[in-house]
Amino acid sequence: NIHLLNTYNVLGEFKTSSTLAQPLTCWDQKGFCRGQCQKKERFYIFCLNGKRCCVKPSYIPKDILEGTLDMKSKT
Repeated sequence: NIHLLNTYNVLGEFKTSSTLAQPLTCWDQKGFCRGQCQKKERFYIFCLNGKRCCVKPSYIPKDILEGTLDMKSKT
């Protein structure tokens, strides 16, 4: 019997408090806050706890993943 308490913080990180050590989720629950990303994950943004928001590359916008984002054209 596992009791879960779910809350959201300001940036939309989903917090789960339970007896199991589960990482916080981030990036609209598509990533996990970790000290090190797993092999098939990529670091995208920082979580509020200072850890990396690790997501599968398929969830990262293609222009950012490939490093082709032109900030001047977005303004």
